[in-house]
Amino acid sequence: MHFDPSLLDDCTGRCRFTAEVQNMLETRLLNWEENADQICREIAGRESPIKVVLKTKDERFLLKRWIQHYIDLFGSDGIVIFDNGSTNESVIETYEAYSDRILIYTYKGSVDTIHITTNFKRLYDALRQSSEYFAFLDTDEFLVGMNEDKLLSADATRSQILHSGKAAYFGVWLQNLAKSDRRFWLTEDRLVQGMLWGKPIIRRDAVLPEFVNHNHQLVSLMDDTTPLVADLFLLHLNLLFPRQRIEANLRKLVTFGAISPGTRPEDLLHEDAQRFPKGNVRNWIQEIKNLLATENEVVPTSLPPDAIEFLQDGKLEFTKETQKPLLSSFLRDARSYLKR
Repeated sequence: MHFDPSLLDDCTGRCRFTAEVQNMLETRLLNWEENADQICREIAGRESPIKVVLKTKDERFLLKRWIQHYIDLFGSDGIVIFDNGSTNESVIETYEAYSDRILIYTYKGSVDTIHITTNFKRLYDALRQSSEYFAFLDTDEFLVGMNEDKLLSADATRSQILHSGKAAYFGVWLQNLAKSDRRFWLTEDRLVQGMLWGKPIIRRDAVLPEFVNHNHQLVSLMDDTTPLVADLFLLHLNLLFPRQRIEANLRKLVTFGAISPGTRPEDLLHEDAQRFPKGNVRNWIQEIKNLLATENEVVPTSLPPDAIEFLQDGKLEFTKETQKPLLSSFLRDARSYLKR
């Protein structure tokens, strides 16, 4: 996985909401609330062995890169985007650039309502009808196949999914180091958390709970003796750019009513996060303050302990002798690690 700067959205001076942006959203993109039947017909009419659904809002930093990654992996017919009300002009321009190749729609309400399988039953039915496997992912999640030595090719990753016949794959989060798309943390605890909070790739005939977003919501339904083989990973690039994470946290704070729309990150520098109850709001505010304080720091050239790095040829570089055996064991039997 190589970082292509051309796939990074440059929206300097263009991150604003305009009448043209609103017009594009309202007139060129079908919305779920009024056009669900047509949307489902279009999705069902585009067959692809594996489909990924992106739920997103104003995720300007990685949108182009995400789209291109999954076009390379599954083809244009394997991508469906559901936008939750973006107002960023760069995002809308990206939609315009790809709208003749991939399906893009809008929906209202909370961004996570799309994971309520009963409310979006027609959508899940359309995905089952037109694919063998499907997944719902975020803009900072990049699916890869991997063994204990290196990343797998796109062909090998597709083949791995389609030819095993598993009811579900569990994409394991690998958390990136700040400002790096090649360096990730690899410890036993992080693998376990990545297994639980990563995202499932679901076979079309799998029985789903009412709400499914993260792996643990499916793992909890499985018998404790069912083997769990974790051989797909999601490179979680939510810390690639400090402003990426800052903007994401601001959107969450607005959604939760903790701050007013239009609040700038710098306005929170003097905010006492401790006045909020323990939990997400306090954590998001503190993280914004930390990121503002460190966003200009230079990334160290040396690989820190507990990290791994993907080299140019896709091979893995480890920092500890115990990491490769750990990864190899986890790939064979992730279930045993969840029981510890």
